[in-house]
Parts: sequence; C-alpha cells; structure tokens
Amino acid sequence: MVKIRIGLMIFLCFTSCIDQKLYLRNVQNPEALHIDGVYLSETNRKDPREIACSVILLYRNSIMLRGSVDKSDLKNNFEGTISKFANLMKDSKTGFGVYDISNGEVYMEFWTPSSGGPLKTTINTGEIINNENFRITYMKSNYGDAERSVDAHYKFYPLKNKPDSTNNFIQ
Repeated sequence: MVKIRIGLMIFLCFTSCIDQKLYLRNVQNPEALHIDGVYLSETNRKDPREIACSVILLYRNSIMLRGSVDKSDLKNNFEGTISKFANLMKDSKTGFGVYDISNGEVYMEFWTPSSGGPLKTTINTGEIINNENFRITYMKSNYGDAERSVDAHYKFYPLKNKPDSTNNFIQ
C-alpha cells in the first residue's frame, strides 16, 4: 500500500510539472472569418479608460496569437505596432493558441500566464457576426475551472504585411 501511495505521489508530481498541450485543428469553415489581418477588441479600443487593446491574429493552420498593445501605439503606427507585438511574442508561449470555426462559432484555446506552476489554457468561445466581426461570449480558465460569461466584440483590420505564425510551441 505504501509503494502505491509513493508511486501515485511521484506520478502526480511529475504530471503537474508538464504544461497542458494544444493540438492543431482542421478548421471546418476557414472562410467564415478574414484572416489576412488582425482582430482588435472594439470593447477596449472604444473605452477611454483603457490604455491597451486586445489583439488576435488568426492563421490558416489554426494557430492564433493573442495579447494586447498600447492604444496610442496603434494610432501612431498601426502596422508597426502589430509587427512589433508579434515579434515580441515569438519567444513567449503565453499568447499562442489554436482556434476552430464551426457552425457560426469560433473556439479558441490558448496558454495563459502561470504564477509558478505549469502553464494551463484558457478557452474562449463566441459567435461569428460576419466575416469581419465576432463576439467572445464565454471564457473558461483551466486554472481552477473558473468560467464566466463575457461580451467582447472583435473587429477585423487588414494588414499589408501580416507577421507569420512561426513559433517553437505549436507544430
């Protein structure tokens, strides 16, 4: 009995140190959203109290990159700010994720920062309004299974030179 407990404790310690995995998806309806640009949170962008704006880049291979940029930088140099953001994120696992589109909905799963343990993921789901707009309506964090309703509207903005999805975390 003691050997079983020790074995179980070793197994749990080992597996708790491993980051959650993300798997590429075969996007069911890739034409449902434009992906040759960036999606900005209109909720953040229009709120005068917010200094940052959430951004999401979607790629054909089901990889996504998300994070935030300073709103004043977007006004001064839109393309440069998005490019700088993507280049800074290349070395950070948090922010990368995968997405899928199916039945008029978008599903996103991405790594989120940890306070010392292994990285876990957060899941966002939402409705596609049209090929340039979607609304995130639900969020579930895999840190303690916290879940809540949200209302975040994202709007598409085209980019002349969209940064690529190359990263060391999702193959």
